[in-house]
Amino acid sequence: MEPNYKQHVVDFCFNNLISLYLDVAEQRGFVPQEKRNAFLLKRLKNQYKEPVNKPIKKEIKTLIVRSKSINIEQQLIKLSALMDENNVLAEAEEAWVDFLLRLQNHGFNLKVTLHDEPATPDTLYVIKDETFNNIQRTGSPGPLRLYLYLNSVPAIENAIKLIEADTVFFISNKETFDNHAKLLMDFRKACS
Repeated sequence: MEPNYKQHVVDFCFNNLISLYLDVAEQRGFVPQEKRNAFLLKRLKNQYKEPVNKPIKKEIKTLIVRSKSINIEQQLIKLSALMDENNVLAEAEEAWVDFLLRLQNHGFNLKVTLHDEPATPDTLYVIKDETFNNIQRTGSPGPLRLYLYLNSVPAIENAIKLIEADTVFFISNKETFDNHAKLLMDFRKACS
């Protein structure tokens, strides 16, 4: 998905929800779901024809067609939340890949592997299931694990110093054993 598409969907949802809430605020008493749906359906039909909404015309049509069987307000809330979550996850994955590339640029051999693959010396490991798959499965960008298997204790110490100097990640937990280290990495600040 393009960033413009995501932002367009989020803006569309928020604008319709704000219009609904302003309308509800002007009403006296409780406004039932049927009236809320009718208000939103009228807006959706008008917005379907607008050229500015061409990138999301299919999504608008789906909401219109399903309007009798769904709560449009709840669908707009869920859709905007989903777009926000996907944006955070995409930014987290991008930050993690950039971090690994920075380590590789410092001369470290990096390998994305599975749990059952044997480790080889002089390599930094990312266990695929513990990182990228975990981001997709849990919907959370961290913490992430990095395993170091270098040729000496000084090499491990130098790698840890380099990682501690990183501006995006910090080491929230570390275990070191001679020429091995297991690091738990967290973001210094939440992805926006």
